[in-house]
Amino acid sequence: MEIQMVVKDRSRIAQAGLARPIQNERDYREAKALLGRTMRAARSTEAALRAEALLREIVDYEIRVDAADDEAGHPGLGLDDYEGPPRRWVDPVGD
Repeated sequence: MEIQMVVKDRSRIAQAGLARPIQNERDYREAKALLGRTMRAARSTEAALRAEALLREIVDYEIRVDAADDEAGHPGLGLDDYEGPPRRWVDPVGD
């Protein structure tokens, strides 16, 4: 199992003031929406730096949430963990 660690070297991003840390789900949704708008906007160096900073913050938040879920005993469903009804006639019915 691969373990991902959050790097705490935020000095370069914080000094540039391009993105603030994501603290909750609302900030996360807003950052993803802003990243999408930034990527569709006109290309410039400032837009690229902003997009990179937003992407770093989004990834840091996702890693923190995944780590918290793993510690709480709520890992996400894997490919073989689906417990619902078969979706296609070729799916096996019960094991």
